[in-house]
Amino acid sequence: MGKESQFSFFMMGLSIAICVLLVLPPISMIRIGARAEGTRAADGNNDAATSVEVFNGDVVEGNLNDGDDQEDWYKINLTAGEEIYANLSVPGGADFDLYLLNSTEDEINTSETAEDFEEVWGTVNQTGTYYIVAEADTGNGDYTLEITATANWTFLVYMDGDCDLESSAIEDFLEMSQVGSTSEVNIAVQFDRDGGYNTSYGDWNQTLRYLVEWNMTPTEANATEDIGEVNMGDNETLY
Repeated sequence: MGKESQFSFFMMGLSIAICVLLVLPPISMIRIGARAEGTRAADGNNDAATSVEVFNGDVVEGNLNDGDDQEDWYKINLTAGEEIYANLSVPGGADFDLYLLNSTEDEINTSETAEDFEEVWGTVNQTGTYYIVAEADTGNGDYTLEITATANWTFLVYMDGDCDLESSAIEDFLEMSQVGSTSEVNIAVQFDRDGGYNTSYGDWNQTLRYLVEWNMTPTEANATEDIGEVNMGDNETLY
């Protein structure tokens, strides 16, 4: 499903501000990063009662077999009107399927191909708990499950620290990370640094994009995208 897209950033005509903040309503299935990349799910989540809670942007690793561990259940809390998308990377030689269920465990969407990639999606019409179920039809092995959901609001922050305001920009980032993104709100930052006025957090000097999580620091490793050194005063860099 072609639901992935890059950020669209916008700049207002402010000559002295180092950042511009836009508050936007839900953006359809925008992929802005992983909240918990490579999290290993514990075994035993074999039904709704034992399902493991996941969140927007989570990447979960697990293991299935067609014998005594045929299903892994995950739950996510969604608000009416939100879109949910999940994909499953299937190990070679195995046939795994993927299901999206509502709170009463009725199917919303299914993916039962013989391919090495399964995906499900849907728009929920009621606020509540929804389930994503990975099932081993035949075979066994490790899988990777990625979950993306729209948040109710998205804050897009355009932050130019490629000057003597670099230290102030870092402080602004750290203040945002004291709140962090949630299932209801995304905080997304496009951040350019100078690399000369402040040497903390790797002293990088290109432009990076972040989905700001709680207690995150502005390192290269935490960025969701590296767009290189760009002119932050040029509106062409905002798309």
